Amino acid sequence: MMFKLKILSISVILALILTLVGIPSNVYAAPTHIDLGRAEVFAVLAGSAITNTLTSTLTGDAGSSPTHTETGFGPGVDQIIFVSGVNHNSADPNDLITQNAKTDLATAYVNAAGQGPINSIAGGIIGVSTLSPGVYNSASSLQLNGPLTLDGGGDPNAVFVFQAATSTLVTASSSSVILTNGTQACNVYWQVGSSATLGTSSNFVGTILAHDSITDDGGSTVNGRFLAMGAAVTLNHTTISRPLCAPALGKAFSAARIVAGDNSTLTITFNNNKNSSLYTFNSAFTDALPGSMVIAGTPAVATTCGGTGALTAVPGSGSVSMASGRTISGGGSCTLSVAVTSLLVGSFTNIVSVGNTFNTASATLLVTSSPTTLPGTGFAPNRVTALPVQPVGKDYAFLGNLWLEIPRLGVQVSIVGVPAMENGWDVSWLSNQVGWLQGTAFPTWAGNSVLTGHVYDSNGNIGPFGHLSTLSYGDQIIVHAWGQQYIYEVRSMSTVAPNAVSSVIKHEELPWLTLITCKGYDEKTGLYQYRTVVKAVQVAIK
Repeated sequence: MMFKLKILSISVILALILTLVGIPSNVYAAPTHIDLGRAEVFAVLAGSAITNTLTSTLTGDAGSSPTHTETGFGPGVDQIIFVSGVNHNSADPNDLITQNAKTDLATAYVNAAGQGPINSIAGGIIGVSTLSPGVYNSASSLQLNGPLTLDGGGDPNAVFVFQAATSTLVTASSSSVILTNGTQACNVYWQVGSSATLGTSSNFVGTILAHDSITDDGGSTVNGRFLAMGAAVTLNHTTISRPLCAPALGKAFSAARIVAGDNSTLTITFNNNKNSSLYTFNSAFTDALPGSMVIAGTPAVATTCGGTGALTAVPGSGSVSMASGRTISGGGSCTLSVAVTSLLVGSFTNIVSVGNTFNTASATLLVTSSPTTLPGTGFAPNRVTALPVQPVGKDYAFLGNLWLEIPRLGVQVSIVGVPAMENGWDVSWLSNQVGWLQGTAFPTWAGNSVLTGHVYDSNGNIGPFGHLSTLSYGDQIIVHAWGQQYIYEVRSMSTVAPNAVSSVIKHEELPWLTLITCKGYDEKTGLYQYRTVVKAVQVAIK
């Protein structure tokens, strides 16, 4: 038997003290998911033989190593039906797949035996009870009289490990294990020091990792696995379904901040890193949008998941769905994305928690009101203007190797991100940089990317956009991004009023650039009366 020395946290020490003095505690040990490695694809894995009586049903592979005797696999009265999976004893006895699975099973067994801190099971008997996630240990045998309820506390990643450290696991006839509140069968493990025996008609959940043998007395249903390292597995009208962990969810909005009426892309990521085999969605996945958020007029719904399940995203509705039948490769990930919008301002947190299958994932979209004026991109010409220290909340974002070139004007300047505030964008501290107005499309992406630069800087010198109004139809504007050149050509030049926000920051389907700066300085008011606007469309990428 192996022991793992760990430094206990204050909360765990407190829990142990409370247990010793008989006071209940909600503090429990937090075991970790046990990686079964290449044994994960097996429903039954034995060390010497697999014996079957009557008809048994397996979802998952079966095999034994180093000895590969099999009895009662059929056809006939005694047979095993494979819903899915491979009988390695028949296809290629003691093949490399089975040998590798036995190697990984030994590693997983040691992992399970070393999990802790433990909660001791008095007398090794688990009766009618409800348990929280943790490690439960019997110094000798472990008896399950059931029904045993495993309550995950709403966490689908909650792990339960039961250790019959040096002896046997025995379940009573018609005993049961019940999963509630988010618990997944893939996260329930039974480490058995010798052999495990299921009483007749047991309704059992979890993966048994036995040092020696595993036997079903007859008619048991198992949402888990029979994995025996050294001896035989005996089935008797047994149904075993190898469980898979539900994918871990992630969520993000791009952009995370928009003006009311504009679009953001909601992306949900499904990560199948706990399963080495294909995961199939057996039921529809639905994400309900919060508050006034709805599917955009052009939903652009898409997925990188395999399979054929239909996608549903109706413009103006409050949810996006992916039908059953989609798949994720073993150890891989995929995404579901859709364009969303809101006509109302506010902070909207989108939370995914579908039934008790997936983890909770959330992301927040901030929707602001449309600014009433375009940014003031100019100071008094030929005059120094003193600037205060730039506030932290108005810091510009460094965008990496991203810069703008206007060949005809000899302009080559870096691009930074200017955060959208409730009253618009403050570009006072741009100096000789160009600012991308956050909330518009990111430069080089599809949509309208709005860039602004000073006509005169705070020192009274001509700024990078000082000669913007001299551009003509067809002139090139180039965005350099991470080794590539995104080439745009001018399509229009105009002069607008400072409050012409909607005409400048309007949505575009194709990748466009809109360059703006100030025009017409009024000495009396100290303000610019107009804005120069140049619009260009992307024509090439090099």
